Amino acid sequence: EGDFTLLQACYDGALASLDAAVGALLDWLRQRQILDRTLLIITSDHGENIGEHGLMSHAYSLHDTLIHVPLLIRYPALFPPGQRVTHQVQLTDLFPTILDTLGLDVPDVRRELQGVSLLAPLEAPEQRLAFAEMLAPHPSMAALNRRVGLPVETPHPALDRALRCVRTPAAKLIWASDGNHALYDLHQDPQETTNCYLTEPTLAAAYHQALAVWQPSATPAPCLAPPPLDNDVRQRLRDLGYLA
Repeated sequence: EGDFTLLQACYDGALASLDAAVGALLDWLRQRQILDRTLLIITSDHGENIGEHGLMSHAYSLHDTLIHVPLLIRYPALFPPGQRVTHQVQLTDLFPTILDTLGLDVPDVRRELQGVSLLAPLEAPEQRLAFAEMLAPHPSMAALNRRVGLPVETPHPALDRALRCVRTPAAKLIWASDGNHALYDLHQDPQETTNCYLTEPTLAAAYHQALAVWQPSATPAPCLAPPPLDNDVRQRLRDLGYLA
């Protein structure tokens, strides 16, 4: 317990450092009198588990601790200052939002986008679905075992699986390739501690159907050969946990 408290304190310190850096950036823009002409977007690609759900870091999970991230947008000409949006949005909405903010009309590009502009009014925003997926565990089981000093072939069935989820503000289904699906009531259980998949079969079936409708639109991109990496880049990736 003490270790988790220490790690949480370190995480809070990192957030405080980030907050100071954002403040310095705002001061720099304000001093040059370009703050109100600058589109500022602050968000994250993921959160962190620090012991939540029996996990560490940002792997092997699609819980809200990882996928429910902050999104702050500042551009007073189009986004009213101090406005708080409570309905659900996705990071895929950012690109069309930037296009609209810049006044760029590129229909060929827009046809390929999954997201919607946050400047456009949403129909029934409380019913909008959000999706996430983890097609394969990363780091791989072999990489995880090397990292923690276990034999490479040591199995971890609870981690070695694909995950997909569909979410509304009210509930969330996490589909798992091993059949151990989870359903959470986000109003009553925002920390996602009680799996009600077996006790709410009608709701689970509706969310499974939503995933089935969405999945064909998530076509995997072609796999490209990775660029060559020099030793400095490789070491930096190891430090960040992306290479074993």
